[in-house]
Amino acid sequence: MKICWLVSDDCWGGVFPVSCEVCRQGRLAGHDVRMLMVCAPSNAAPPGCDVPVESLRLAPNASTAPAAILDWVAERGFDALVLNCCGEADSVPPYLPESIRCVYVVHNSPRLYWKSAVRHERSIDLIVAISDYVAALVKPRLKFPQRLVTIRNGSTYPEAPAGNLERPGDLLFLGGEEPRKGAEDLLRIWEELVHLRFKCRLHWCGHLSDTFKKKVGALPARGQILIHGRVPRERVFELAAECKVLLMLSRAEAFGMVTIEAMSMGCLPVAWDVATGTQEIAQPGIHGLFVPMGDYRSLARAVIEASARHASLASGAIARARGAFSVARMWADYERSLSQCLKAPRLHRPLAGRASPRYHAPLRPSHLVPPRLRMVLKHAAQANPKMALRLNRFWGM
Repeated sequence: MKICWLVSDDCWGGVFPVSCEVCRQGRLAGHDVRMLMVCAPSNAAPPGCDVPVESLRLAPNASTAPAAILDWVAERGFDALVLNCCGEADSVPPYLPESIRCVYVVHNSPRLYWKSAVRHERSIDLIVAISDYVAALVKPRLKFPQRLVTIRNGSTYPEAPAGNLERPGDLLFLGGEEPRKGAEDLLRIWEELVHLRFKCRLHWCGHLSDTFKKKVGALPARGQILIHGRVPRERVFELAAECKVLLMLSRAEAFGMVTIEAMSMGCLPVAWDVATGTQEIAQPGIHGLFVPMGDYRSLARAVIEASARHASLASGAIARARGAFSVARMWADYERSLSQCLKAPRLHRPLAGRASPRYHAPLRPSHLVPPRLRMVLKHAAQANPKMALRLNRFWGM
């Protein structure tokens, strides 16, 4: 198969590294899989990617992006074009030549990230959801639900921890100061943990502004909190191997790469009991613990329980992550679905060959609010668990 794997840039969350893994596996399997980036790469050689990456080198939100994508793909005779969270390509499917199969991968749960797949589904051969949670949001809107499949992400892992998995009862949090990742929750959870006489350390990773650092500095038992800032992926694995519990406090998580990578090192997730991809990764009571959203005291107690049960649960968590969420399994699912897609009858695209419309970045409702006020409102809304769930789903804040 000759496949073009399209991404917008190399900056947005986990889409780029996951795409690199898929392309690498596809090339190892003997297929001609090429990765195309719309924007110029942020680095001369994109980090963490050992497959060739070509770029249209356009500015972000370039109005000419749809035409450039169509020209590039058509000239090279690809069998399939796979769209990955690339807004610049959302209008492309109806204009593709009928000889090229179009695959749309939905990487996130808010409507913003899948509404174009629904709008253009007559021109899309296959829609991929990265979790059943995401699939359940998209499927009811489709006229051709048989074209929707779930292919969960996978990862590569360093060598698994050996021995009896004894380690300190430290905690790991990777959300920085992001309220949607639960940073504000953690401030309150830590107070509950101190009240329960928790004596181990909290490793807090991700960007923290000076303002947020003051909030952390005002917490009790501040000496037990280690602020690491942004850390490379390799360091995340090292920290996960040193900790017993991962605090997965996201209000909405389409899949959960952090969860599988922490579990692969024997770090057990303790998470909010809300419909997210995390629940498809860690089975409650077997690989991790789940607590009702917003119940900070119960979550602190779950942390203590998970730490106490670590010796009996860690091996199963490691096996679950490395078995069910490997890159080999991920590519096998893509290879099977793409092969079936290419064997199916071609779709009729009445607009094929015509000039595509120019791209205009969508205006989110929240962007009608002045930026500074928007940030204040965003943090306030995300600090309210129930309101945050609604906003994440509809606006993608």
